[in-house]
Parts: sequence; structure tokens; C-alpha cells
Amino acid sequence: NMLRNPPSRFEQYIQHNSPEFEVEVTYPSIKQIFFEDIVLNMEIPPLVRNLSHELFVRYAACTNDFFRHHVDYLYAVALGWKDCIAHGALGGCFLSKLMTDWIGEKGKLCRWQARYRAPGYPGETWTCKGKVVRKYKNSGGNFIDCNIWIENQDNVIVTPGSATVTLPSKNRTSY
Repeated sequence: NMLRNPPSRFEQYIQHNSPEFEVEVTYPSIKQIFFEDIVLNMEIPPLVRNLSHELFVRYAACTNDFFRHHVDYLYAVALGWKDCIAHGALGGCFLSKLMTDWIGEKGKLCRWQARYRAPGYPGETWTCKGKVVRKYKNSGGNFIDCNIWIENQDNVIVTPGSATVTLPSKNRTSY
């Protein structure tokens, strides 16, 4: 009998028998957070995403962004990358999801911005995080300003950003 080597990453991918190749799905919290619940320096519950070639291809299909360094391993390596690289806007999408999951159905994401600062590669883990830095009211509503960012598995910030949201009040006379 010939001994068979364990399946390669490529064989596992083709067979889809490895959980690292599954695309993750999460749903927003069913709990509504209110303006009165917010305190300065409050941390936003993190959102964790595992990067994969399949995720990059799915994102490319959704955005029609098939630049080769995102989906073609040999091309990306020829350019000097160690593998295909994540789309910069993918991090922005994850940060949007972080915020909209946190603010609930009655909250509103008014503004957000993010800057892609470091590459993301298949096999890496991105953790989206945030912290409340300002809480204020004006005639437009109950506003919360947050610093948001994505850290990779080495705690390197790959995508820093910020966001402003409005939240409902427990007191129904004030939004």
C-alpha cells in the first residue's frame, strides 16, 4: 500500500471540507441600543472576518472589481505580493457592517470613512473594532462619534476610520 499525503490546501478547497474556506454570515443584533445606553470610551462589539480567496472572488463579483492582484495568485506574486490581496473597499464594507449591526434597526449610520493602510491576505483574520469618542444632541438628533478600525491577527491596524451615528432615545419625545 502506498501512503497518501494529507490533502493540500488546494485539494481541501476543491473538496470544500475545510471550515477555513467557508464564507461567514452574521446577522445584526436584535437588541436595540439607545442613546442613553452610550458612555464615552464604550467599546463596540467586535466583528471578526477570515479572509480567503473565495471571499475575494465573491467580493469582486459583487463590485465588478476584478483587478488581477485580488483574484489571480500568480499575477499578485509577480507584482511582489505574497498572495492575492484584499480589496481596500472590503474593509470599509466590514466597518459599515460593524456599525450597522451595533446601532440596530432604529439607528442610522450618518457618516463613515476608512483608509486602507496595509494588505490583507487569504488566511488572515481581520477584527473590526470601535470605540465611542463623543456623544451629543442637537436639533438633528442624538449623535455618537466613534473611532473604528480593523486589526489583523498580528494586531496591526490595516484600516483606520471613523463613523457618526444617530440613535433613538428611550424617551420617545426625543430621537
